Parts: sequence; structure tokens; C-alpha cells
Amino acid sequence: MLLGGLKHFGMASGLEANSGKSEIFAANIEEGDLEQICQVSGFQKGKWPFKYLGTPIRNRKISRSDCELLVHKMTLRIRGWQTRHISFAGRLQLVNSMLMSICTYWMQIMVLPTAVLKEINSICRKFLWEGHLHGSKPGYVNWETACKHKTKGGLGIRDLYLWNMLAVGKLVWQIEEKKDSLWVKWVHSIYIKGQDWWDYKPSILAS
Repeated sequence: MLLGGLKHFGMASGLEANSGKSEIFAANIEEGDLEQICQVSGFQKGKWPFKYLGTPIRNRKISRSDCELLVHKMTLRIRGWQTRHISFAGRLQLVNSMLMSICTYWMQIMVLPTAVLKEINSICRKFLWEGHLHGSKPGYVNWETACKHKTKGGLGIRDLYLWNMLAVGKLVWQIEEKKDSLWVKWVHSIYIKGQDWWDYKPSILAS
């Protein structure tokens, strides 16, 4: 069925799957059956986790170690800035426009571990107050105050904990409203299975 679908797609689009760059990922399949599928299809057997569009994809909840790439991108960017003489206003602009945008993409896809959000806040806080990553002195105001809107005495920095929940919240709306989406159909078929979405309780094994 899978190979038939790929063949039909190739006939319709003129594109063909590259067996050298394609991999098969499976769950709850006997190893012998999986090997046979790989032989018939010509595709390689993939290993969890893997990356797709720069983000880690795995068959369980994302861990802190999975987010090392995200943290590395932010620290790498700051190392390029900390050699320059940037004013406090300039650093604030970089935190809001550059550093926060790096993690926004990830946060629209998955709920990041609390430890990762705490580390990202620490990175942004050190750069904002001291201009580098090695500072340890406390800021002029606590971070919660800095994350408030400017009209409420804050600096307008994004509250990552709240933003992550709001960004992922759009997926909740899609599951309830976009019933024609292939992804939503899959979620209903595998997880919800006819239950009322608002009363659904996910399994602890859900990815």
C-alpha cells in the first residue's frame, strides 16, 4: 500500500523517492517484518530520533538533550555579538527580535521541557544585563517583571512559558476544527478514537 502510494504520487507529479535518502520508521512491528519491508521497498531502516526541518522527531516526549541544538544556536549567535559594544537598548532589541525568534519555531511545534525554557531565559538574561554569557550578577529587575508589557512597567520580553502554551494551543484548535486535515485524521484515528476531544486524557506514552 505504501509503495503503491509512492508510485501513484510519482506518476502524478513526476517526482520519485530517492531510496538512498529515504528511511522507514516503524513502531510495534516485528524486526523480521521490518527487514522485509526494507528489502521490498529499497529504503533504509531509520533510527529514532531523527531531524526534520531542523527539529528533533522522536517516538516519545522530547527531552532536554534533544534541545541542545536549539540552545547551541542561541549561544553561538550571542558569541558573535558579545565582542561588539552594543548598548542596553540594542541588546534588548536583539533579545526580542533575534533570540526569541530562534526558539519560536520549535515552540509552535512542541512543548519544550521546563528545564530548557529556564536555560533559554538564563541565556537571554545574561546577555541583556551584561552583554555576554558568563555573567552571574542579578539583573536590575527580576525576569518576571522584565517580561511584562511596557505599559505595565516591563521591557516587553516574551514570556516563554506562556508563549509556548499559546503557540501549541493552535494545534488544539486544529484537532477540533480542521477535520479534513490528514494529520488531524491521524490523531483522531490513533489517539482520540471517537471520544470527545475536550474530555480526552492522553496516555503517558503519547509522544
